[in-house]
Amino acid sequence: KTTRKIFIWVLVILGIGGGIFGITRLNRQSSYDQAQFDVTTKCVTHGNLGMHIHPLLSIFIDGEKQDIPANIGIVSSTCFRPIHTHDASGKLHIEWRTVRDFTLGDFFKVWDRSFSKGQIFDYKVDKIHTLTITVNGIPSEKYEDLILKDGNRIEIHYE
Repeated sequence: KTTRKIFIWVLVILGIGGGIFGITRLNRQSSYDQAQFDVTTKCVTHGNLGMHIHPLLSIFIDGEKQDIPANIGIVSSTCFRPIHTHDASGKLHIEWRTVRDFTLGDFFKVWDRSFSKGQIFDYKVDKIHTLTITVNGIPSEKYEDLILKDGNRIEIHYE
């Protein structure tokens, strides 16, 4: 009877340890996958999507609204980057096979334009120029690290 109890406890402990190991490994792998994901080389089509969201982006340079061109990230009729545009409205299409985080920096990578806390396009922050970002009217300090979410209205202002 005692041997059976010990055996059961050993199985319970091994099961808990294995579960903790598996969760830790899964979290570490997920972080690794996120860091290794190159948005500029992946293709998606409009079928079998686990994620399809639409934030809206507006960019202003010295008060003048900038164009965000149609077809950013459209490589061919069978290859769209996970973040792309279809028209010049500023509506970003974020589509992928599974749900995952995409950032504003990912969009600028696909667009092949510079964007960070200190720069947008060729415009750099200095003593007289500022760069601000708002999400749904609320200031953000995330800049290129801003996680894109469905329906968010993102404005970037360089003054």
